[in-house]
Amino acid sequence: SRFEIYAGKRSSSDGGASAFDHKTGAAAVVRNLKIVLDSNARHAWHLVVVDRFYSSILLAIELLAMGVYVIGTIMIDRLGLDQNIVEKRKSRPAFIPRGTFTFSRSVAVPSMVALHWWDRKPVHYLCTGSAMTASTIDRNVKQVGPIT
Repeated sequence: SRFEIYAGKRSSSDGGASAFDHKTGAAAVVRNLKIVLDSNARHAWHLVVVDRFYSSILLAIELLAMGVYVIGTIMIDRLGLDQNIVEKRKSRPAFIPRGTFTFSRSVAVPSMVALHWWDRKPVHYLCTGSAMTASTIDRNVKQVGPIT
């Protein structure tokens, strides 16, 4: 079987660039996954990790209907993304601890969660099939010098 590689907007025959088709990348992902999943029907559910250029709310819903969970970063200007979790600041203020996050669960698709997490800069994620239960992680770091 063959895979289709999405390489951005297509050029028209006259040499100029045509208008960008926002659905081309998502359509390529769906077509490729249908080929792969039809040939490997061992498992009912799968997980796909996407980067911010491919991720969108509509793609996540389409893949969830196909039995594919999605997790990955998302651009903050994507259609349907909850603007309450979009962080306007470009870098983390000193009063916000690293690892702090804010999330929003979709009303229409309860297994879809969008969140923003603070590293040095805000990172925005989209995932489906998530269980947002409280947990903690202990991080043990061997201190060589002062930790800032």
